[in-house]
Amino acid sequence: MDSTFALLKPDTALQPSGFAIIEDILARGLRLTAMRQIVHPSPADVESFLSELKVANPEAYDRNFPHLCRGPLVALRFTGIDPVKTLRDLVGCTDPAAASPGTLRATYGKDTLASATAEGRGLRNAIHAADSPESVEREGSIWFPHWHLYGV
Repeated sequence: MDSTFALLKPDTALQPSGFAIIEDILARGLRLTAMRQIVHPSPADVESFLSELKVANPEAYDRNFPHLCRGPLVALRFTGIDPVKTLRDLVGCTDPAAASPGTLRATYGKDTLASATAEGRGLRNAIHAADSPESVEREGSIWFPHWHLYGV
């Protein structure tokens, strides 16, 4: 069975909304196979996690790096049929204000991209979801030291 990776961000991790997000994902038929609470994320792990963003959009990297470093975070691994697409569809677009009704970011996001950009801070959009099988492996292995052992 295929897997996917998600990360609950500081605005939802360890909050009731974080648990509601997990319940919503499970209701879509995905199975939770690993979960890790990261109270104090290491800057090295956050930098590695955001490495693609650092190249693609350095300004967004500069805003989001301190946001994720402050923690807490909750790393999640889900399995299921076509889990990357299933989760990405459920998560919705990056900007909670533009996300379709019923998506996780529309429901649980507490921000707008315009506000975060204007204020020079990280976007509080509740959750990150890997966008490809390659991202699943790269991102999952950052937060789960033995990623390849989970979900078998």
